[in-house]
Amino acid sequence: MNESNLIPGAHSLTVEEQSRGGKKSGESRRRKRDMKACMQLLLSLPAPEDDYKTLSDMGINVEEFPEDITNMLVVNAAILKAAKAGDIQAIRELRSIIRDDDYMKHKIKMDKERLKLAQKASERDNWDLDL
Repeated sequence: MNESNLIPGAHSLTVEEQSRGGKKSGESRRRKRDMKACMQLLLSLPAPEDDYKTLSDMGINVEEFPEDITNMLVVNAAILKAAKAGDIQAIRELRSIIRDDDYMKHKIKMDKERLKLAQKASERDNWDLDL
């Protein structure tokens, strides 16, 4: 290995430089945490009435469930509307929202089992040809 090509790691930084890096990292994590909390608050707030038309057009009876009409519902409805219109990014976002990790794990396991069965069948067919 050529030692001159190695990029110096944290071990080459002074204690003061490491401390500053740790403080910056903590500040960044706190900022992201606070932004997430803020967004969760905003999404949980009641949606303004001018957003009700979009929901009504989708078949949601806004008078029947006024307490459930939040910004989160409006945002998700907008994602669905864009996905239905063919927006690929909206489709990806919709899939990431509804993806069930347990379902995906189960699907992967089942796909592996099918592959094993297909390989065994293929081996059996090849064995029969050898006779």
